[in-house]
Amino acid sequence: MSYPSLRDELTPGTEFAGRYVVIEEIGRGGMGRVYKVLDKEINEKVSLKLIRPEIAADRETLERFQNEIKIARKITHKNVCRVYHFSKHNETYYITMEFISGENLKKMIRMSKELSLEAALSIAQQVCQGLAEAHRLGIIH
Repeated sequence: MSYPSLRDELTPGTEFAGRYVVIEEIGRGGMGRVYKVLDKEINEKVSLKLIRPEIAADRETLERFQNEIKIARKITHKNVCRVYHFSKHNETYYITMEFISGENLKKMIRMSKELSLEAALSIAQQVCQGLAEAHRLGIIH
């Protein structure tokens, strides 16, 4: 079986690295694309982030990224997404992370146009708590 690379669009039902079955794309950004996938090994939904080739091609950036992931794996805080695995498949580096259902903040703001003061303060407090845990472990985000 041939597996797609990051240059290909992963569509629902596509298998990646012989282990992950794509359910849907949930985001894309400067680092790459993120998919909601089923991890066949553990029969659980996780997030799969495929790192853009130009990011992975810069050895210094990739090494820094790998070191940050090693530290990030140590964070166990309710307001921080867990990092599970970092690997490479067919020249594509990828990360698997905890899948968290729900809306992201950007989408929430777009949908409601304006957050109440209470909602904004609650979100800010949760973000600060997660960042404080990361900083405690030496991670600067």
